[in-house]
Amino acid sequence: MVTRLVYGGQDLIYPETGKNGKKRKCGILTGLPYLERPLTGRFSEMSQYGWLQDEVLDFSRESENVGSFFGQNKPTKLYPWQLEYKITVSINPDTCSFVLDLDVIRVDDGVDLPAPINPGFQPYFCGDSFNPLRNIILPRLMMK
Repeated sequence: MVTRLVYGGQDLIYPETGKNGKKRKCGILTGLPYLERPLTGRFSEMSQYGWLQDEVLDFSRESENVGSFFGQNKPTKLYPWQLEYKITVSINPDTCSFVLDLDVIRVDDGVDLPAPINPGFQPYFCGDSFNPLRNIILPRLMMK
């Protein structure tokens, strides 16, 4: 999970704790292998948003406005497939765009069946203070 995203000295997503010091919903949750688990069947026993939210990912800063998180899961009895993944976060203040990109590659894991995935993002964007960049980016995100 991306837990902090600061641009121009301002938080674009809610940090883990509020000004009162209490924990709150925060960051950009990346659900993998799914954003919302199936209610029945073998995957109903897994975490609600899959296993990626609990992984510690490596980070690579590609430029001032682009960074990537990457990692690889460990196959389990419930999810025997092995995936490599890369989450890229990019901000372009010139076009007022914010892009989240997820690349997933299947590793040769010896499992014959296709690896089921239905990933997604759940960002908690800030809206509690004035930030011209945020005020331009967020309406564009909501309109797409």
